[in-house]
Amino acid sequence: MGPMGGMGMGGGMGQMFEAPISTRDLQKYSEMLSLTPEQRETLEILLEANQQEFNEKAGEARRKLESLREEAREARDPSVWRDMGTQMDAFRKARAAMEAGFFNDMKALLTPAQTEKFPRIERQRRREQTIGMGLMSGERTDLVRITADLQLAAEQRAQVDPILDQYETDLDRELQNRNAVYEESQTRIRDMFERGGTDDMQRALERGREASMRVRDVNRRYARQIENVLPDDVRDRFAEQVRRESFPMIYRPSMASRVVEAAAAFDDLDDNQRAAISSIRDSFTRESASLNRQLEQATVKNEETLTVQDMMSRGFRGAGGNDEMESLRDKRRDLESSTLDKIRAILSPEQIERLPRRDERQGGAGGNDRGGSEQRRGQPQQQRRGRGEGDGEATPPRRPDSRT
Repeated sequence: MGPMGGMGMGGGMGQMFEAPISTRDLQKYSEMLSLTPEQRETLEILLEANQQEFNEKAGEARRKLESLREEAREARDPSVWRDMGTQMDAFRKARAAMEAGFFNDMKALLTPAQTEKFPRIERQRRREQTIGMGLMSGERTDLVRITADLQLAAEQRAQVDPILDQYETDLDRELQNRNAVYEESQTRIRDMFERGGTDDMQRALERGREASMRVRDVNRRYARQIENVLPDDVRDRFAEQVRRESFPMIYRPSMASRVVEAAAAFDDLDDNQRAAISSIRDSFTRESASLNRQLEQATVKNEETLTVQDMMSRGFRGAGGNDEMESLRDKRRDLESSTLDKIRAILSPEQIERLPRRDERQGGAGGNDRGGSEQRRGQPQQQRRGRGEGDGEATPPRRPDSRT
């Protein structure tokens, strides 16, 4: 996967035009380092100047990019897109330099005792800022955040914290390596495309994939270690969340699951309806779990074997999957549609009106029309694909790191 999957350093274009350090960041780091009021005041002044400089450079870069976009629309000159890429590279490097400059100023203000704590800030920031750039399943999973969300008791934290300390160190090493690979490849991708040869692209893909797999494998290894020290009830919650964040597009809530849960909660069901819905829910849960596990395996296999030729045949949509994945998605969509039909067949028209309704803009299986499965069964296989059901990664919401 890696750089050939269309991933740029530092997140998307929108994130690139956000100031690299925020007031909230400074607050968090001040607490971690136990800064004095004088140190804090000095850093607030430096941050204000840093943000002002950034805003000026960001505004200039935006104007240049908009001018190039207009030129590209009018002239239809492919070389303009290369100029846009060059401009983005230059701004990305300038942004990184401003970020590094602020932290160098911060370190110059620290006492020796505070300086000893600074590497942890660097590790935490790299994790929070760059772990989401990966494209492989499980590569973007942040075990520190997931564990913090469990709100463990003190005795449980005593078991987990030493594991997380080592996890942060090992993960940081692999993130630095992966990010360096991505950065190097990012500047060469346009040249590779212009030359048209696939050999260099394939080598870049394999190098990026190897770096991504090393990050993913750190997450896998430490997730198992954390599971081993958690009590049973917490272990299950942790494992479930790791699975959901490793494969977010597989485990996102479906229309069928929302409808089943809503119907089961109705307070005006008769005994026959309640028993039937319970049976449908059990069957849907069991069959969904089986298909989802198969999709997990197919997704990992696809990620580990994907070639540039595969991506070219799909228009460089690397996360789209292969025939095996499409077949499993079709089975899952059929299961969801048939489940919706079964639920609606049990309910009265008035109860059906109270079921969750699908937002038409979201697409996917399980519309609110009564003939959902019949309409889908009449569609050719080719038309049933590409409905936004891809199983690639999605960015989990970021939350502040509570391990301060």
